[in-house]
Amino acid sequence: MQTETRQRLRPRPRPLEVVVTEGEPLLQISIYEQATLLTRRKGARWTQYAVSPDALAQVLAGTPIASGLLPPHTLGTGRVAGEPFYVVYVPPSVRTLRMEVGSYTIPLPPLVWAGRGSDYRIWALGAAGQPDRPSAPLFVAPFPNCYRSGAVCWGSSDPRPTASPGTLLQVLRLFLEESYFNLHLANDKSLAFRASVVARWAQLAEGGADAYPLDDLLPAGAQLASVLAGQPWEDAHHE
Repeated sequence: MQTETRQRLRPRPRPLEVVVTEGEPLLQISIYEQATLLTRRKGARWTQYAVSPDALAQVLAGTPIASGLLPPHTLGTGRVAGEPFYVVYVPPSVRTLRMEVGSYTIPLPPLVWAGRGSDYRIWALGAAGQPDRPSAPLFVAPFPNCYRSGAVCWGSSDPRPTASPGTLLQVLRLFLEESYFNLHLANDKSLAFRASVVARWAQLAEGGADAYPLDDLLPAGAQLASVLAGQPWEDAHHE
């Protein structure tokens, strides 16, 4: 009995007190019964994202998070709001692009293909060879059904797999060869054929071109560095 009393009266260790008197927090984690939220500070603006409890537990526990086998020509990976993204270089290749009224077998320029969750992005590169510097400029991909921001309008091609090392190139094939393009967003993708890039496709197919004319690409107003930093998906959260 005496031992039990001593154990009950033993003082508990006091929690470590930390007082921060300078600066503003960059990130805050709020755990609710319904969800776990990450609050990120960007200038004077605060933005909240839902975070997977499992991913948060791994980070706090210091558990290494392995990517697994990455696709060929991977340029970078990262996370935005706890969700991974992947960026790959796609070398020039000859592909058959299909429209509802016909198809065009043409050479394509070097591409940058990226994905996070179900949000995939595509751009062209204005120089041959895998980029070796983050400042490499991006160009508008010469395809209908995609935006200057790199975002893709999928139409009837949904649903699509979530971006992962094993699905990234699979979804690229779905976009380029396993679905039909139409004339939506076909303008402003070719310097010579501003009304429709499909006219450029027709010229390349009829002339048996062996390389895409890189000087026909239009600037996207961004650099590779922004994609490697996850900026396209950060911006999507703020829209």
